[in-house]
Amino acid sequence: MKNVQELKKWLAGEADVESISLSEFTGLFRRLLVYNVKNALCNQRRQVKENEMKFCAYKLLRTEKNQPYNKALNAVHEPFVYVVLEEETGYICSNSAKLYLQLRIEQGVSAEDRKQKSLLYRDYMGCVKAFQNGEYE
Repeated sequence: MKNVQELKKWLAGEADVESISLSEFTGLFRRLLVYNVKNALCNQRRQVKENEMKFCAYKLLRTEKNQPYNKALNAVHEPFVYVVLEEETGYICSNSAKLYLQLRIEQGVSAEDRKQKSLLYRDYMGCVKAFQNGEYE
């Protein structure tokens, strides 16, 4: 299973991104993000509290390289495609379904989760199938 530093490196190679502050998002979005991380499958073991969360956010630039992801803007009516990662849990959030699925697949799961066929493993396999079936457009 890859950590957030490895996902950041993958993202920088896959897309033209710019680091942004969480203040670019509404207060409601930030509160819901914290709530989602607290209750996410990836936080079941660690139980990271709000004051321990470390977020990093990226905006995809409007470049030719990013066109496959920026197409999502037609559906979501937002000013840019974003990715938010939480470093302690590995939580991923994006308004591009394609990019979310790719990041989740790149992240993978631990050998233990794979062996036990845990909920995280089943979620991962669901992402693999959704991506293979093009369920992001």
